[in-house]
Amino acid sequence: MTKATKIVVTLLDVGQGSSTFVEIYTGTAITATALLDLGSERAKTEAGGPSVEYITKQLTSMAKPRIDFFSLSHSDSDHINLVQDLLANFDKPGTKKPTKPILEVGHVIYGGPRVLYAKHSSNNVISDLEKYQPTGTTKPEPLPANNCSYSKTSAVFASNEVSFYLLVGNHVASEPRTFRKKIADKKWRTDSYSLNTYSMIFVVDFVGWQFVVTGDATGATIAQANYFIDLYTAKFPYVAVLTMPHHSSETTTFSLTASKKRLKPGERVPDAAKKVIEAFATSIAPKTIHASAEDVGSFRHPSAYTMSYFWSYVEKTSWYDDPVLVDHQHLYNAYFAEEDDYQIALEVEDPTTKKKMKKKEQLPPFDDWWTFATQHSIFTNRYYVREAAYDPAKDETASFPPDPGKVTAIPASGATTSPPFAVAWAYSLDGTTEEVTIERLENRKVGTAFVHTPVMVLSKTAPARRPPATDSAPAETASAVPPHRTLALRPPTHLDVPLPGSRGCAAARPLPRLRPLDV
Repeated sequence: MTKATKIVVTLLDVGQGSSTFVEIYTGTAITATALLDLGSERAKTEAGGPSVEYITKQLTSMAKPRIDFFSLSHSDSDHINLVQDLLANFDKPGTKKPTKPILEVGHVIYGGPRVLYAKHSSNNVISDLEKYQPTGTTKPEPLPANNCSYSKTSAVFASNEVSFYLLVGNHVASEPRTFRKKIADKKWRTDSYSLNTYSMIFVVDFVGWQFVVTGDATGATIAQANYFIDLYTAKFPYVAVLTMPHHSSETTTFSLTASKKRLKPGERVPDAAKKVIEAFATSIAPKTIHASAEDVGSFRHPSAYTMSYFWSYVEKTSWYDDPVLVDHQHLYNAYFAEEDDYQIALEVEDPTTKKKMKKKEQLPPFDDWWTFATQHSIFTNRYYVREAAYDPAKDETASFPPDPGKVTAIPASGATTSPPFAVAWAYSLDGTTEEVTIERLENRKVGTAFVHTPVMVLSKTAPARRPPATDSAPAETASAVPPHRTLALRPPTHLDVPLPGSRGCAAARPLPRLRPLDV
């Protein structure tokens, strides 16, 4: 088998939804692709449309457009409702007089019952994918319950030494953990919790790096993943990115069952659920984390509390070229709950001595979304606020976490334009250097056409404190940073967070009064 020159794993911006597109290169040509989920809600036109266009553009650049591996983690519409939009850009194999490029679809797998893949129409997504499979291709089949490819000698899919492993899929809690038979109709549960629990957790592996994609996995799914990790001694030495389970939802991630159990006095989430997430974080130890979400008030994700279980592992941003930020920072958005008792770390001037001094304050006493600047590898597709809310007269931001933040001024040269409202993230892994270059992709702003901005470089020894070689930004001195850090058993009760200025929230107000990002 020929070794791939590189792979590009793109976490597309689909707003409230999920899509991971994997391109496998030989030389400069894309020779194979994989697509894990493709759906969007609340932003299907604004974000989903450009994402479909991006995938279409990449596929049509191939000598023969083909999606070699297509996985749908479960049947929720925000994971599948763009599939038919993508297929509509292509003709099926065998079309006698094609007016569009011919697209071939190879191996297809899916989680949960097939009948639920017909959303809001009589057309079933799985059936439509079958129409694009060439003659002789294995048709989509439901996976057995509690499936894990680590029990086998081969991956679910492999191409040019790029392997796709299923850590867990179709978890059915009522069956033994190693149950492997086809699920009988009476075993399926179709409530929203169960559909999420059936989600697949995939591990994409190339030259020793892993990319862990979790779908809408619940606490029960993750508990099953922990079981398989221990049973098959699965190792994850270099995880470039972990997509947060269910958009970093707190309620789902810490739910081990569909029923709501009474919490003990003062208990935020069940202790048993905490231990499950702590064990998963310890095993995966991701260098970066990612969450996708849209401004949906009832969902309250991505949750900062959920992400905090992984913060001790992520790398500190070693280089970043963002003209509106300083100190090698980037932006991310999360939901902060009042009961977490987050603290603001400020650097202010003493009115008497005129010297700089550190000060801590509480976040305003309400639950809300905030956009923060950070030096840590916490990535979200909800990147900033809409341009209409940008006020260059208030141009402060801050670093976060885990050390106390510092309010910093944005350079005047960059204060005349706003950052992008939402972005995608592309991880390009070079098969020779074995380094991962992370790029930010703009897609919602008219005329940007998925502009790529290099973010940082990851290596197996330490974060590369330099930009990609093709960039002219100044290099920094490398520092010895261990590939993995020690995770505390549980997040601290009080976490230092910065006070965002209007760079970090939706509207300009005197500090510290802030308005939520949800605009």
